[in-house]
Amino acid sequence: MPWLSWQSLFDWEEFAEMLMGVVLFAFLVEGALLASSVFQQDVKWKTHASLMMLPKSLPAVAYPKVAGCLFGLFPTVAWFGVGILLAPGSFGEAIEELFEEPGFWWSASQYLVILHLVTFLSLFIKWAALPMTLGIVVFTNWCCLWTMFEAGRSSSDGPFVVMCLVSLFVVVVLHFAIAERLRSLAGR
Repeated sequence: MPWLSWQSLFDWEEFAEMLMGVVLFAFLVEGALLASSVFQQDVKWKTHASLMMLPKSLPAVAYPKVAGCLFGLFPTVAWFGVGILLAPGSFGEAIEELFEEPGFWWSASQYLVILHLVTFLSLFIKWAALPMTLGIVVFTNWCCLWTMFEAGRSSSDGPFVVMCLVSLFVVVVLHFAIAERLRSLAGR
């Protein structure tokens, strides 16, 4: 009666791979949600100006807030670690394959753009910063990637490299724009 024995049908490695996939998705979504609210409560309750009056620089006030949000991601990281412990071989193979793909680096740079853009937009609007960010990023990527792929048909890695560099430039610009917006909000 093999159908009565659930252990013969249950594969720990397959479970671990599924667990890591679900937890990675949760990590990405939760990170974006945390980024959208990292400074929003200070702006909403008008405590940001008081924080800026402390004898500390803007980075000394802002970066600990961001680090505090990172602690909120600890449960997802822990569950991802459980998946690694259950299937270390699958994780190792996936890492080797991912780091060789230019699409992975482009995706990682896009996630950094999403985190910075959602933080920036949340300083202007009270809600819907995340959906607005996703719409902007998807539309921009659709327009830019189509053009890049048409221009670089001979090289499959070229468009990803260019878009990755453009994304990192946008991240730097947004980083300074967030700082400038926080300074202007403190002056109110």
